[in-house]
Amino acid sequence: FDEALIYVEKWQKMLRKVYGENDPHMLACYFLYGQICSDLGKYTDALDKFEKVEKVTQENKNAKFNDSGEVFIYKTRCHFNLGNFKEAKENFEKALEYNTHKSGVNSKKLADCYYTAADIFKTSEQFKDETKDLYSKSLEMYRNNGQACIFETMSTLTSFATFLQRTGEEKEAVKLAEESLEICKQHFPTNLEKLESCQNVLGMAQFMAGDIENALVNLHSAAKICEDLGDSSKNLISHYFNLVRAYAKTEQYENTEKYGKKVLEMDFAKNGKVGEWIEPTLKYLAPAFSSLKKDEEFQKLKTTYTS
Repeated sequence: FDEALIYVEKWQKMLRKVYGENDPHMLACYFLYGQICSDLGKYTDALDKFEKVEKVTQENKNAKFNDSGEVFIYKTRCHFNLGNFKEAKENFEKALEYNTHKSGVNSKKLADCYYTAADIFKTSEQFKDETKDLYSKSLEMYRNNGQACIFETMSTLTSFATFLQRTGEEKEAVKLAEESLEICKQHFPTNLEKLESCQNVLGMAQFMAGDIENALVNLHSAAKICEDLGDSSKNLISHYFNLVRAYAKTEQYENTEKYGKKVLEMDFAKNGKVGEWIEPTLKYLAPAFSSLKKDEEFQKLKTTYTS
């Protein structure tokens, strides 16, 4: 993203020399510049560019910009991350109005708008109820679009289920995750990354709901896909850590030890003793090693990965 920003700055300078600051030819450049700044977390800079898009379109009657709805959504994200909640809501309302007028009340564009807003607001406990409503509306609209939006329906089900796990609505989360996995198996059986995600979300929803037996089945399936893909990334570490939690919950301590050691080895190899998984994994391993009468081995393990 940093390198992309360098090139878009050069592009902006070239266009300014030819067309000036407020010419319609600048619109795409300002929008891309704002997108990159937003992705980099430079929300104030991003807002400056998005506001220039709005200014140019307002001052030039012949200026046409097809992504005006996206501008409002990006401004929603920027304001929200800056803590400007009032402005965030105002821009979301503008995005809804724009997409409703342009595409209709049941359009994919409008559904995308609700989904993106849910993805923004979900990070704040203050907007828990609003987020749930946004996910519900986007899911309903995607479903109304049938096969044309089947992938979006599946993705929304997965995201909604993940959100509901955090809000303590585990049973509803399981239902949504089951539906998402069923869609994935039926319509996208070769999309292994999505299948992995769906099985992991279902496994964690089942774990949170206390259905450890079925949770283990899905968590193992998600980990197996990562292994088969040769994926030793954060995803696989996360899957192994979830298995540690599930096995520890049912006091299957030999398997807790097995997967706990995998997490420690992988995280240590990637990040050294500052790995984010080391401390939480050791907390689950402590009672496991104690039960297995391996207290001395646990102390050696702890020394290796933390001292």
